[in-house]
Amino acid sequence: MDMFVAERAARQELPAGGMIMKCEGGACTAQSYGNLWIVWQEPASFAVNPFADSDNCPTEVTGTYTNPQPRCLYVRFAI
Repeated sequence: MDMFVAERAARQELPAGGMIMKCEGGACTAQSYGNLWIVWQEPASFAVNPFADSDNCPTEVTGTYTNPQPRCLYVRFAI
């Protein structure tokens, strides 16, 4: 439920916003680490450099969104 609410807030508050979560080892279990990316795309009016790196974005994002480049905030956490 918490993840659903957080994803919905990211979509509503950020331009083309979203979230991606992955757990190390494939499954999220106790004693594992997780990786969370909050993703958005800068509006074209901000003149984002299309050749710049996309922060810390995972390949699922950089392969899908290319113009403008996505921006990502990366957070690592322990479960």
